Amino acid sequence: MATVPSDPMPEGASLVRLEVVRPGGSLATVLELAGEVTVAGVKERLRDALGVPLEQQRLALGLDLLPNDRRLSELQRPTKSEQTVSLTLVCTRAWSAISGSGDRSLRLWDLSSGLSLRELHGHRSSVRCVAVDWTAQRAVSGGSDHVLLLWDLERAEALRKLVGHASEVTCVALNWSMRQALSGGCDRTLRLWDIEAGVMLREFWSHRRDVMCVFVDWEGERALSGACDKKLLVWDLARCCLMRELRGHEAEVSCAAVDWPSTRALSGSRDGTLRLWDVLRECTLLVLRGHSHWVWCVEVDWAASLAVSGSGDHTLRQWDLVRGDCLRELKGHSSFVWSITVDWASLRVLSAGGDCTLRLWDLGSGRQERELTGHGSSVRCVAADWGAGAELGAAAC
Repeated sequence: MATVPSDPMPEGASLVRLEVVRPGGSLATVLELAGEVTVAGVKERLRDALGVPLEQQRLALGLDLLPNDRRLSELQRPTKSEQTVSLTLVCTRAWSAISGSGDRSLRLWDLSSGLSLRELHGHRSSVRCVAVDWTAQRAVSGGSDHVLLLWDLERAEALRKLVGHASEVTCVALNWSMRQALSGGCDRTLRLWDIEAGVMLREFWSHRRDVMCVFVDWEGERALSGACDKKLLVWDLARCCLMRELRGHEAEVSCAAVDWPSTRALSGSRDGTLRLWDVLRECTLLVLRGHSHWVWCVEVDWAASLAVSGSGDHTLRQWDLVRGDCLRELKGHSSFVWSITVDWASLRVLSAGGDCTLRLWDLGSGRQERELTGHGSSVRCVAADWGAGAELGAAAC
């Protein structure tokens, strides 16, 4: 450990001696900085001194994680103009992502650098959907070739092929601990799989057109699906029966998210709207209008009553689910926004577009932070490991 030299001090500015320790208590470094320096500025110095990427750093004072705009002078006790402040440096995992494309490949990405780490080849046609267990390093992808593939992400190797759908596989949900996946396809069915054995366990029929999305409560053995028949259906997975039917969209339903404890759902459609549902009462609570084209994807922070959607109008929109207002519009894609994944803790969004790119956004400012290129065709699906849940007691940097 070495003390990092202080920056030149403006005349009359207060000096803060900053001790940065790891979660176990060991000293990482000492900084001497002006009181006007923000937490974001401290992180930049730590990046230079310790080599820890900015997006992996969390700084805590006691048990409180500090926001980037907090000034060091605000952390001092008012009785002293010059004193030592001790902060704990907690590191999250690097941000990673996987995407699937019309070029028949999946790609693993390092979101910190924007670099493509490896390519996964196995599908014979467009990759339409992907679901991941990042801890186990396993993924399941579905494609226009009618099959699902189980992947070992570390070895970039397809372990198993799941055959049964009679048309394109459009959506999939994965529970690796149960070794199960639920998929939907253009053959109008949902299929429950034992992915370790590679066999289909159950088949669900009721939709009259292509199934476009599925959202699963694995513990409660329930699922919600949306389809081109304009309906959302709620299923009992154990009894293989239909529980509820939600009607209201005027066109195809393409995406949905569910909060099972509150029995609310949010869906998006080709009619350009999102609908907030009371699933138990089978009724619409709120209609969100603003997109001028098909709504292809949506993610929700139910606790904060916020949502982000992506559309064929080339934009992403952030929504207030209480008032129904559009809070922010994100522009940058030059084609359809097919898929998104959101880290609500860091307010980051990763979007996949028909312009062959993925784009990383700061949801707080609406600014595009990075563009990821490499796919040779439309990027249809994306999932990310945000390294979420930085907590005191996490592994040291």
